[in-house]
Amino acid sequence: YWEGDMIFRDVGERRAANYKPARKYLDAGVVLCANSDIPSTVSPNPWVGLYALVTRKNNLGHFVAADQAISRQEALHAYTAAGAWLTREEGDKGTLAPGMLADLVVIDRDYFAVADEEIKEIEVVMTVVGGAIVYGRA
Repeated sequence: YWEGDMIFRDVGERRAANYKPARKYLDAGVVLCANSDIPSTVSPNPWVGLYALVTRKNNLGHFVAADQAISRQEALHAYTAAGAWLTREEGDKGTLAPGMLADLVVIDRDYFAVADEEIKEIEVVMTVVGGAIVYGRA
């Protein structure tokens, strides 16, 4: 997302067409994990990453490998359950189910219902970790 159009300059149009091929990975059965880990993604905001996976648009609004877009559900899975699987914590984390740790965020709008352009504007209202509220927006 934050790379803007540098990808086209740095590797050219042909190679940019294969930039972060999320759809190819999923179709091949690869477990796709996504993150908002600084400094590799430039922004700690996971909603920007979800937006980029779903729309394949960069910060300038230009498409980068548009055919590699994935669904909102697939993108959310990459940020949650897939990450727990990668760290071998899928028995405790990654989904909301009986017996699992209920670490979660409450957001200000419905990720599955908002327009694509609103995904990157979603804000966290509350964060719960280990059953305790650790963040609450005033």
